[in-house]
Amino acid sequence: MLDCLSVWDVGADDMLNTSALNLTLRRLNDVGAVTATIDDDDNLTVNIDNLTAGVLISMLWFLTRLAEARGVDRSEVVNDLRLFLNGKPAA
Repeated sequence: MLDCLSVWDVGADDMLNTSALNLTLRRLNDVGAVTATIDDDDNLTVNIDNLTAGVLISMLWFLTRLAEARGVDRSEVVNDLRLFLNGKPAA
């Protein structure tokens, strides 16, 4: 997921960003973040446990650093993010 963040260029056009993002997302299987299997009955199973763990660890690291930089409690940063995700401005 860090590769997804690093390839995004705010100055680039949407087509270039989409292409770069798609490449990094395709690589999730290569690094074992996502695995997919099909059983004998053609049932698809997708496992994202490694992806989820990596994202949560990364979010916790960023959350802690942002709270420290802002001089606030982590809960305030979480609340601001919740507001943002719900389309409301942070306090």
